[in-house]
Amino acid sequence: MSINIVGDELQTPGASDNRRVGVTVLPGRSPESNSTGAVGRQQADHSRVSLSRVTSSPTGPRELFSLVRLVVRMAWETHTATTIESGAATVWDVLTDFSVYHEWNPTLVRARGTAEIGEHLLFTLSLPNGITVPFRPRVTVVEPNRELRWQLSVGGVLRTEHAVSITPTNGTANDGDRVRLLQRERLTGPLAVPLMGVMGATVRNGIEDMTASLAGRAESRSETHD
Repeated sequence: MSINIVGDELQTPGASDNRRVGVTVLPGRSPESNSTGAVGRQQADHSRVSLSRVTSSPTGPRELFSLVRLVVRMAWETHTATTIESGAATVWDVLTDFSVYHEWNPTLVRARGTAEIGEHLLFTLSLPNGITVPFRPRVTVVEPNRELRWQLSVGGVLRTEHAVSITPTNGTANDGDRVRLLQRERLTGPLAVPLMGVMGATVRNGIEDMTASLAGRAESRSETHD
């Protein structure tokens, strides 16, 4: 099992050349590995946006509207990728067996629901300061052994989407194969970038921890069944 943190992206769709956004780069975790070398991690730097550097200051209603529209359409995204020495079906079973998340998942410590399109899941998110936050996303994509997505909207100011994709390295879904797992978190809306300026590192690290734990759980199950 190896983990690669692909990185964080700040996206400003539709932004013109004269609306550059200043970005402050925060150092990520140092690369680390365990004593056996089974897990290797590479942490990309995290980017936090600052709206202080807009080269053309709004001077009228049209310019102000353009700036507001730019902020509303901004998106923040982070994703991790890992190789798992297990079959797609086993990884899928671990991912979608929400009732036992508390046994292995350090990020979503409690979960309830079923992986069916339109179903509302109940998750409890664990933060580093010991605070737990319940939330109820809606399942939007279910492709068994391939992809699972859920979304959560908060009024009209924030929408989050979490996606997990499973890709067998040999193109099949048979157990006993090696798979590539990708987890992605994407936030859009007026609060996306300001919120992730404060919480981005926490979100990214939580996804990284969940990815490693999911991989370990799936590999342990595969070894038990061998």
